[in-house]
Amino acid sequence: MAFIAMAALTGVPTLALAHPPCCVQCVNPHGETIPSAGSLPVCSVGLLPSANAFRAGENPDGFFLVGTTTGQEGAACGSGTSDVVLIDLGTGLTFAGPGPGGDFLNGTTLKYTQAPGTKVPDVDKIGSTNGKAGAVDFHLKGAGDLEVCSVETETCVTCHVPPPPK
Repeated sequence: MAFIAMAALTGVPTLALAHPPCCVQCVNPHGETIPSAGSLPVCSVGLLPSANAFRAGENPDGFFLVGTTTGQEGAACGSGTSDVVLIDLGTGLTFAGPGPGGDFLNGTTLKYTQAPGTKVPDVDKIGSTNGKAGAVDFHLKGAGDLEVCSVETETCVTCHVPPPPK
């Protein structure tokens, strides 16, 4: 109890706020645009989305930066130190990441495709040896939206991607 009071007095974030998860829309590296649907800042800037932005957190193209922040107001996505677990909300299954325990590194860039009917979430390394190689780390495909959870705090946020048109 004394530790929590000391943390509040010194401005050190408590564990629950230390490294919250984040999901910020990114630029499609080949189109070099961000769709206006979510009205969120670009991932290279790393700012967190505004809670009152129109359809905040939705990106029809599915390009995101995922990770954690320091927990300080205005902290950049990817500025935290906790890795993240990625979950397909359509199946409830966890994506298999390259890190310990299947985690994804803080600051991972990805393309997420929502494909209703997908039975097992799929992860592929993405990129080529030319063009915009390395701009995106992974392509994930799942049945529902993508949930990003901080390994350290076990708190989660949702990346919203509309399903493809029928």
